[in-house]
Amino acid sequence: MAIAFAILLIAVAVILLIARQKKLEAAVVAAILGIVVAVFAKPIENAWDGFFAQHDTKNSSPAAPTSGTKDGSTQQQAEPTSPENSPTYGSRTPTPGAKTSDVRVDQTLPDVDPTRIPEPVYLADKSRVNGGNAIVLKGARSINGKEYANSIAVCSELTSIPNINCNSDKSDTWWAEYVAPQDMHSVRAMIGLSDTSPGDCRDFLQLELNGAVVFDKELVAGGQFDRSWPVQAGTRLTVRVRPIAGTGRCLTVLGDARFTP
Repeated sequence: MAIAFAILLIAVAVILLIARQKKLEAAVVAAILGIVVAVFAKPIENAWDGFFAQHDTKNSSPAAPTSGTKDGSTQQQAEPTSPENSPTYGSRTPTPGAKTSDVRVDQTLPDVDPTRIPEPVYLADKSRVNGGNAIVLKGARSINGKEYANSIAVCSELTSIPNINCNSDKSDTWWAEYVAPQDMHSVRAMIGLSDTSPGDCRDFLQLELNGAVVFDKELVAGGQFDRSWPVQAGTRLTVRVRPIAGTGRCLTVLGDARFTP
């Protein structure tokens, strides 16, 4: 383009110089200039278009490579995708013809049974907390002729002679404490004196939940109480027994005492 433009400028300059020396009329000079411009216009136009076409090509991204097809036409090849952009990233590659539901995702979930209901937790199977001075017996105990297989019982005996199997200091209140485990929402027990207790036994029982008294009654032979209270994980159940009267070993029983979901 630069060469064609330079030749045009030189030609115009030469024509003007000759016209000045020969004193040619303006109409003649204009006609000559018109012929020269017409001759050089097309080469300059082509050169100009080629220049801009080359400039646009440099600034544009290269076209994707093409590959031939069976019918002789060409098709553009897709650029490779990164693993993160792949439609199968994080999952198994589906088998051709497989249903969507048959495709397994590489993600392991824990086996959770939403219908599972936690089992009750018996106090006889739990360890006491915060010490406690009571001797607590565990196992089957009967109240008014009915046996409760998972019971706890506090033994008291009004005597000054120590007994390793029974609380024997009549001046004390005997106590033990338990804590409700996870997923438990109530505590329940059948309360009364054991059928093995002498008929003149009288014990005072007090139950507390987190320090608040929920039960305080004197227990005598033949009496019983079926009781339950709401709890939550971490609730403290405190059992306190104070002997009042009796000529032998008195057993205050919490029959099948348990935390329930």
